[in-house]
Amino acid sequence: MWQNSDVYKAGQHYGVPGILVDGTDTLEVVKAGAAITDYIRAGNGPAILQVHTYRFNGHSPADPEHERGRKEEKKWARANEDPIKRFEDEVLASKAMTEEELKALKKEVRACEQREKGGSNKTPAQINVCSLLPHLLTLTLASLAGSGHCEGRG
Repeated sequence: MWQNSDVYKAGQHYGVPGILVDGTDTLEVVKAGAAITDYIRAGNGPAILQVHTYRFNGHSPADPEHERGRKEEKKWARANEDPIKRFEDEVLASKAMTEEELKALKKEVRACEQREKGGSNKTPAQINVCSLLPHLLTLTLASLAGSGHCEGRG
């Protein structure tokens, strides 16, 4: 299964709570992140948030072992484990956004990404994620607010 699968339990001996989250479920990540943030801001001390997700690429282009023989695996993962695709499917299924609204928001996020890149050769990983965060949170909160999708979950 996962290597280091119990990192979130590492602080138990010291009274540090932890949460394990499916990183392909955007709504669960948002909920867990909010819970951890609230816990810490309330002055309760540190906490551990462990997010499991699928690694689509290696750590760097110098990581060729990560790519060998993975064509079918990556095809499966894109169809089943891609957090963006999963979130878009959930947003549409919950009717939190229409397909047109989702397309418009994706276009806005891409435009923001291009503005942030500023014509440079930056890779997506080098872009200031903070500049994209408001757009991504808009999408997340729209889904949470309108659908009741998270009610009764975890």
